[in-house]
Amino acid sequence: MRTSVRGLTVPVVACLAMVLLGVSAAPDPSPLPSVSPAVLESAPPAVILDITVVPQPIQPGKPVSITIHTTAGVAEIEGHVFAHTFTIPKTGDGVFYGAGNVPWWARFFHGTVNVTFVASDAGGTPLQEMVEPIHM
Repeated sequence: MRTSVRGLTVPVVACLAMVLLGVSAAPDPSPLPSVSPAVLESAPPAVILDITVVPQPIQPGKPVSITIHTTAGVAEIEGHVFAHTFTIPKTGDGVFYGAGNVPWWARFFHGTVNVTFVASDAGGTPLQEMVEPIHM
């Protein structure tokens, strides 16, 4: 049976959605990296400063975590991959963190997928988008 790239679109979307939807606000024993207060003060009111996905590349059945540093004006971070949307929980002032395990069936997918993270203010107004490549 022949398989085309178009035929793999739905499984790829489902895989990434499951990986990223599995992200939860689990406590992490390692300390989170910090951002200098000078950077926070000089940045615009609501922006994403950096995004860290550990490990890179992500591996099936293994833990993955996402840490996003923002300025204080960011109230919510949403991730968008293909047609799926997920939220990264806020764990502190200017810090959003989530962790989970990559599903075993992700072993069928290789390469890079761009995930768009959107920072919103307390009113839900999107203020900034940042694209992060996720390697599998």
